[in-house]
Parts: sequence; C-alpha cells; structure tokens
Amino acid sequence: MSTPQATKIINLSDAPPIPGLTFRAFRGEEDYPHMLAVIEGSKDVDGAKLWERFNPRFPFQITAAVVLLTIPPVLFKFKLPQEETTEAAALPTEMSIKA
Repeated sequence: MSTPQATKIINLSDAPPIPGLTFRAFRGEEDYPHMLAVIEGSKDVDGAKLWERFNPRFPFQITAAVVLLTIPPVLFKFKLPQEETTEAAALPTEMSIKA
C-alpha cells in the first residue's frame, strides 16, 4: 500500500552529487535489495575487498614479524659489557700512599 508521502522524493540542497542517488522515505521490504546493492557496491571504495585476498589478521602478523626482526639488532647494539670473573678482577687494587 503506497501512500503519497511514502513515494515522495526528498530534496536536499547539500546532498553530494552522486549519480543515481535519491532520497525518499523508507518503503519496507521492497527497499532491502536496493540497500544490499548499495552496501555491496561500496566495498571497492571502502577497501573491504582487501579481505577477499588477505586474512583480517594480516596487518597484525606483519607488525609481529617486524617486531621479531628488530629484536636481534637491538640486543646486539645495546649489549652489556661482560664482567670479568678472575681473581684479579675480584680483589680491590691497593693504593700505595707515599709519605
């Protein structure tokens, strides 16, 4: 059952100039296929097709790999000097005082 108000097109002066885009009142179940077509059509622009080729965890896996690859250079760069464990190093040096 269509009423004149349900089929009326809404004019918006500040609407973006997108070909084929019209604003009107919601008609119910007959609008669902059109809504789905809009959502499916926006996947290219939104970048959602990326997940057809890659897993959504892929960016996190790249980050984990980079972190793991940076650990050895950091350990090499900031390596602490090894302490000597010989007796000479363990005994304090004597200071002679000359009078």
